[in-house]
Amino acid sequence: MKEVSEEDNNIRSVFCFGDKFAFVLRIIWFSLLLAFLIFFNIIQGAKGTLKSLMYFTIWGIYITTIYFFLLILSTFLANKLLDRIIEILFTIGVCSESLISIFFWIILAPMIPKSWWENSLLVIVLIFSHSFPFLFLVLELIYNQVFIERRNFIFLLIFGIFYMIVLVESTVIR
Repeated sequence: MKEVSEEDNNIRSVFCFGDKFAFVLRIIWFSLLLAFLIFFNIIQGAKGTLKSLMYFTIWGIYITTIYFFLLILSTFLANKLLDRIIEILFTIGVCSESLISIFFWIILAPMIPKSWWENSLLVIVLIFSHSFPFLFLVLELIYNQVFIERRNFIFLLIFGIFYMIVLVESTVIR
């Protein structure tokens, strides 16, 4: 069996890899996010799915879903690279989802026409997509008491630049 270094052990203990309660919560959260993405993509259709990538909210949900998937996977695989990717995705996810939730509920939600709020399905989609990924990551942050490392902010910057390039390309192509 491979010996785990102290640094690897610290990362693994910070994300509570052996905690059964955290594991069950992560499976529930991942399942909800994945179900939402599948449901959303079925409703949108192929063209709508590509078009939806213009919205930072969808990117945030994908990042958060991938984060929880890899976190669940890492319970069974002790891998230094996987642990590092999880740490980076957590930083990107928390920062992105914070921005998405705050921006949506403070700036965009008040501007949404009242008729939209009468559509139950649309309200569920709006509330879920702009609140739940943020809530899941904040609970993860509180439960694990994870520190967001400065060294991961370069990846957040790269993610933001990549999103802007895709956004510009998708608006030019339309």
